[in-house]
Amino acid sequence: MGDRFGERAEQETRTSAGAETTASVSPAGTYSVVISSSHMVSEGTMEISGKPGSWTGRLSVGSVVAVVRRVETRPGHMHVEADTDRGRLVLRLATDGTLFSGNWVLGSQRGSVVAEKREPYEGGAGPVSTGRSSRLPHSDQEPS
Repeated sequence: MGDRFGERAEQETRTSAGAETTASVSPAGTYSVVISSSHMVSEGTMEISGKPGSWTGRLSVGSVVAVVRRVETRPGHMHVEADTDRGRLVLRLATDGTLFSGNWVLGSQRGSVVAEKREPYEGGAGPVSTGRSSRLPHSDQEPS
Protein backbone atom coordinates (compact mmCIF):
# COMPACT_ATOMS: atom_id res chain seq x y z
CA MET A 1 0.00 0.00 0.00
CA GLY A 2 2.88 2.37 0.74
CA ASP A 3 4.12 2.16 -2.85
CA ARG A 4 0.69 2.88 -4.35
CA PHE A 5 0.27 5.80 -1.95
CA GLY A 6 3.69 7.10 -2.96
CA GLU A 7 2.82 6.86 -6.65
CA ARG A 8 -0.44 8.77 -6.12
CA ALA A 9 1.34 11.34 -3.95
CA GLU A 10 4.00 11.89 -6.57
CA GLN A 11 1.42 12.24 -9.35
CA GLU A 12 -0.74 14.64 -7.35
CA THR A 13 2.04 16.80 -5.92
CA ARG A 14 4.15 17.32 -9.04
CA THR A 15 3.52 19.77 -11.87
CA SER A 16 4.52 19.05 -15.46
CA ALA A 17 7.88 20.70 -14.71
CA GLY A 18 8.42 18.31 -11.78
CA ALA A 19 8.14 20.96 -9.04
CA GLU A 20 6.11 20.32 -5.91
CA THR A 21 2.75 22.12 -5.89
CA THR A 22 1.63 24.40 -3.07
CA ALA A 23 -1.42 22.18 -2.42
CA SER A 24 0.82 19.49 -0.96
CA VAL A 25 1.24 19.28 2.83
CA SER A 26 4.68 20.28 4.12
CA PRO A 27 5.40 17.83 6.93
CA ALA A 28 8.34 19.80 8.40
CA GLY A 29 7.70 20.89 11.96
CA THR A 30 6.90 19.83 15.50
CA TYR A 31 3.60 18.17 16.37
CA SER A 32 1.72 17.49 19.59
CA VAL A 33 0.50 13.90 19.23
CA VAL A 34 -2.15 11.81 21.01
CA ILE A 35 -2.47 8.11 20.16
CA SER A 36 -5.19 5.86 21.50
CA SER A 37 -6.38 2.29 21.29
CA SER A 38 -9.08 0.30 23.03
CA HIS A 39 -7.02 0.17 26.25
CA MET A 40 -4.75 3.26 26.37
CA VAL A 41 -4.27 6.93 25.54
CA SER A 42 -0.78 8.47 25.32
CA GLU A 43 0.54 11.95 24.55
CA GLY A 44 3.84 13.03 23.08
CA THR A 45 5.58 14.78 20.22
CA MET A 46 6.69 14.17 16.65
CA GLU A 47 9.39 16.19 14.90
CA ILE A 48 9.94 16.05 11.14
CA SER A 49 12.71 17.80 9.23
CA GLY A 50 14.42 17.54 5.87
CA LYS A 51 13.17 18.12 2.35
CA PRO A 52 10.86 16.33 -0.10
CA GLY A 53 12.13 12.83 -0.69
CA SER A 54 14.37 12.78 2.40
CA TRP A 55 12.22 13.57 5.44
CA THR A 56 13.46 12.27 8.80
CA GLY A 57 12.46 12.75 12.39
CA ARG A 58 11.56 11.38 15.77
CA LEU A 59 8.30 10.33 17.40
CA SER A 60 8.08 10.02 21.18
CA VAL A 61 4.69 9.01 22.58
CA GLY A 62 4.35 7.36 25.97
CA SER A 63 6.85 4.51 26.12
CA VAL A 64 7.24 4.41 22.32
CA VAL A 65 10.25 6.12 20.77
CA ALA A 66 10.48 5.87 16.99
CA VAL A 67 12.79 7.08 14.24
CA VAL A 68 10.84 8.51 11.31
CA ARG A 69 12.15 6.84 8.14
CA ARG A 70 9.59 7.83 5.52
CA VAL A 71 7.06 10.62 5.07
CA GLU A 72 4.81 10.91 2.04
CA THR A 73 2.35 13.69 1.41
CA ARG A 74 -0.39 14.54 -1.02
CA PRO A 75 -3.02 17.24 -0.77
CA GLY A 76 -4.89 16.76 2.51
CA HIS A 77 -2.98 13.61 3.55
CA MET A 78 0.27 12.52 5.22
CA HIS A 79 1.66 8.99 5.58
CA VAL A 80 4.44 8.45 8.16
CA GLU A 81 6.51 5.29 8.69
CA ALA A 82 8.77 5.03 11.73
CA ASP A 83 10.94 2.29 13.23
CA THR A 84 10.44 1.32 16.90
CA ASP A 85 12.02 -1.42 18.99
CA ARG A 86 8.72 -3.30 18.46
CA GLY A 87 8.63 -2.97 14.67
CA ARG A 88 7.36 -0.57 12.03
CA LEU A 89 4.84 2.08 13.13
CA VAL A 90 2.62 3.49 10.38
CA LEU A 91 0.52 6.66 10.72
CA ARG A 92 -2.12 7.42 8.06
CA LEU A 93 -3.37 10.97 8.50
CA ALA A 94 -5.81 13.39 6.88
CA THR A 95 -5.41 17.12 7.47
CA ASP A 96 -6.95 20.54 7.11
CA GLY A 97 -3.55 22.26 7.46
CA THR A 98 -2.49 22.15 11.12
CA LEU A 99 -4.74 19.46 12.61
CA PHE A 100 -4.12 15.85 11.52
CA SER A 101 -6.24 12.80 12.37
CA GLY A 102 -6.29 9.18 11.31
CA ASN A 103 -5.07 5.78 12.43
CA TRP A 104 -1.87 4.02 13.46
CA VAL A 105 -0.69 0.42 13.10
CA LEU A 106 2.20 -1.28 14.95
CA GLY A 107 2.27 -5.01 14.30
CA SER A 108 -1.11 -6.36 15.43
CA GLN A 109 -1.85 -3.22 17.47
CA ARG A 110 -3.85 -0.36 16.04
CA GLY A 111 -5.77 2.69 17.04
CA SER A 112 -6.48 6.36 16.41
CA VAL A 113 -4.06 9.27 16.23
CA VAL A 114 -4.52 13.03 16.40
CA ALA A 115 -1.63 15.42 15.78
CA GLU A 116 -1.50 19.20 15.83
CA LYS A 117 1.30 21.04 14.10
CA ARG A 118 2.77 23.61 16.47
CA GLU A 119 3.47 27.15 15.43
CA PRO A 120 7.22 27.89 15.15
CA TYR A 121 8.62 28.95 18.50
CA GLU A 122 10.33 32.33 18.49
CA GLY A 123 12.93 32.89 21.20
CA GLY A 124 14.18 31.08 24.29
CA ALA A 125 15.24 27.48 24.49
CA GLY A 126 12.03 26.23 22.86
CA PRO A 127 9.15 24.09 24.02
CA VAL A 128 9.71 21.07 26.24
CA SER A 129 7.80 17.80 25.84
CA THR A 130 6.77 15.92 28.93
CA GLY A 131 6.19 12.67 27.02
CA ARG A 132 3.40 11.86 29.49
CA SER A 133 1.59 8.56 29.32
CA SER A 134 -1.62 7.43 30.91
CA ARG A 135 -0.63 3.80 30.63
CA LEU A 136 -2.10 1.56 33.31
CA PRO A 137 0.42 0.44 35.96
CA HIS A 138 1.49 -3.19 36.24
CA SER A 139 -0.25 -5.13 39.00
CA ASP A 140 2.83 -4.82 41.24
CA GLN A 141 3.09 -1.03 40.84
CA GLU A 142 1.34 1.67 42.81
CA PRO A 143 -0.96 3.86 40.68
CA SER A 144 0.50 7.32 40.10
